[in-house]
Amino acid sequence: HTACICSTLPFRCLLPELLFCSTHPQARHPCESVNQQRHCTGIFVHRSESFLEPPPLPPFSRFLAPYIKPLGAMAAASAVNRSLVWGSGSVYAWRVQITLKEKGLPYQSNRIDFGKGEHKSAEILAKNPRGQVPVFTDGDVVICESLAACIYLEETYGDQGHPLLPPLTTKSKERALVWQRFAESENLQKVAMKLFGLHLGMTKLDEEDTRKAWDDFETELGRWDKILGQAKYAAGDDFTLADIMLAPTVMHLWRGDADLSKYPNLAGYQELTKSRPSVESTWPPHWGQDKNSFYVRK
Repeated sequence: HTACICSTLPFRCLLPELLFCSTHPQARHPCESVNQQRHCTGIFVHRSESFLEPPPLPPFSRFLAPYIKPLGAMAAASAVNRSLVWGSGSVYAWRVQITLKEKGLPYQSNRIDFGKGEHKSAEILAKNPRGQVPVFTDGDVVICESLAACIYLEETYGDQGHPLLPPLTTKSKERALVWQRFAESENLQKVAMKLFGLHLGMTKLDEEDTRKAWDDFETELGRWDKILGQAKYAAGDDFTLADIMLAPTVMHLWRGDADLSKYPNLAGYQELTKSRPSVESTWPPHWGQDKNSFYVRK
């Protein structure tokens, strides 16, 4: 990695617009990434399908080629060594996808088909005997739990892309709040998945237990509505690991057509995170804009 090339030049930047910063791909011109992050650690690569064979540079910027081409090759190599096995609609795999996008890390995307039982294939079982996704690989590191994968990515690549934890120089209570919300999000996921399983016929409950499951679900929605009324995101005004855990579950509420009219803060958070680039770009392909009814109380 290297600091933004633009920031090291003592004269007007001559980088053509066919380049982009891997950390800030949304920037129309590489120089813009300097303004988005003071010490950008992104790699400038060509806007092409392959990082290994970039198109020729304009004559006035050929002097930059020795810097750009090797860095592009490095980005391609890292993408080959880093991979994620995921399934469309898996909240757990989605967490890792969002984290990879937030960190601006290239990776090989391996989508499996749950309907065909591909998550139980010999290849998957060799890495995760439970036959579940995600299966995340980074070199010789293999992680099969979403929480562990997201923590690993932030701890390993904390200086890249969007920081998902407050810096260590801040007050410890700010980081503690992120970890608290990070853990608390599993409560919403748990009650939501019980109803999802009930909808699919995978969970069998009698009338009384079904009523309790819905009551627990609505109670948890109320708790999160109160939490999200205190700040923009789950643990403050910045998107953090707490949101990486929470957002996919809240998006699943959207998919299941949950009525959030009684929970305006949660509804607002749903809209806010739904439009976030890392969420939009990893939106489950089979969802589209279609909703189901597994969070509609009858």
